Amino acid sequence: MFFTSGPAKETQVPKKSPLWMALPVLAFCAILTPSSNAYAQACETPMDASSDFSDLASDIVDELNDFIDQEENFITELVTHRAKYEMLNRLYEFDFNIRVGLTNWWWNSSHNCFLCAMKHQTMQLSADQVDQSRQLGSLMDAQMQNEITNDVNQQQVEATRRYQPNEASCAVDSLAAPGGAATAGGVTQAYLMSRALARAMAKEAQPRRANATGSPSEMGSGAESNWLWNDYVNKWCDPAVGDQGCTVAADPVTAHKHTNLPGLLWGDKQTIDMEDPKQRDIVEAATRYFIGLKTPNPVPAQVINAPQGQETILDRRTQSARLNTIYNVVGQLVAERAGGSGVNTQDVRVAAGLPPGDAATDASYRELMQAMTMDRHRDPQWVVRMVNEPEAVLREQGSVNAIKMQQMNDLYKRWEELLWMSAAQYANNLDSDIPHDLDDAAPTR
Repeated sequence: MFFTSGPAKETQVPKKSPLWMALPVLAFCAILTPSSNAYAQACETPMDASSDFSDLASDIVDELNDFIDQEENFITELVTHRAKYEMLNRLYEFDFNIRVGLTNWWWNSSHNCFLCAMKHQTMQLSADQVDQSRQLGSLMDAQMQNEITNDVNQQQVEATRRYQPNEASCAVDSLAAPGGAATAGGVTQAYLMSRALARAMAKEAQPRRANATGSPSEMGSGAESNWLWNDYVNKWCDPAVGDQGCTVAADPVTAHKHTNLPGLLWGDKQTIDMEDPKQRDIVEAATRYFIGLKTPNPVPAQVINAPQGQETILDRRTQSARLNTIYNVVGQLVAERAGGSGVNTQDVRVAAGLPPGDAATDASYRELMQAMTMDRHRDPQWVVRMVNEPEAVLREQGSVNAIKMQQMNDLYKRWEELLWMSAAQYANNLDSDIPHDLDDAAPTR
């Protein structure tokens, strides 16, 4: 709605003839009035002249009053009223147009709603920022993934270079690897065979210690002593080293070897060929002589059912269990020197300065451990390879760690066996402390 100005109203102003309005006319007439002679000439009579002058003055006054009224009407109506009303109308019109126009421009969606446009623009800006953040995050993820991939590739390259086989690591692998298609595995097979052989040695000695039928002690300690003496004379006696009871040395392979248990365990030759009958005899004799030859007489049949006979048999069973513990421990030390791994250690041990005869083509568990932990380090070329190839140091560290774990397992087994032997000795001491005369140990009443 627009405001417009209406027609100006006519205003009737009453005519006024104030005295001050006639003063200019009077002054004018005074100027024009001549002297008495001139006046007498211009105005024929005083009355006529006065009447005309009055009419003229009156007309002039009337005209002046009309002019003044018109000016007053102009000023009052056109200037005062119309200008004021027109200005107010234009101000109202401007205010209305501005309010309505801005309102429609700001709110009304049909008139290019600026607020809606601002909302859409804000949404677009927010969406752009979110999308920009997502793109930046994607770029960062891609960069991180690329860095991780490069790191993995670099580590793979370094690992490939670091763990490439060399002569030092191949020596360990060759010593620990299976000896052939028919074998279960070098070090593992040798260890399992040594455990099985230790149990077999204790089991084979059990019949002789129990006076079993068919054993040398079946008929008692006398018959067993006779058998042991003949075995000594025929296989072990050697007068050249001070042995008595023989004039001619026995077989050079076995002569005086029945007491050389340290030579079997800690000599340079660490593998015993258990397939050779003479070598098996040496191992059995050395174990038997080390643990003890004494075997008790069998319990007579007529006293087996008697209390003393039954007590003797039970004591011997206890003693046999303790001897089995000793046989297993000593037998394990010897059995670890038995061949059967299928691994040839000659290259490693000969390079370390040992004679070829001390290296076996079918090495024992102990010889394999000796070659991996000591002999290969004695090879002068081993140090040269470590110096010229820094990566070989890391590979060597891995090999040493694996061997160290195996040695720790062996040490654990040794401690376990030592505890069993200590327990057997402690139990035997307890048995010896039991009083034999029960009357002396009876409580006093």
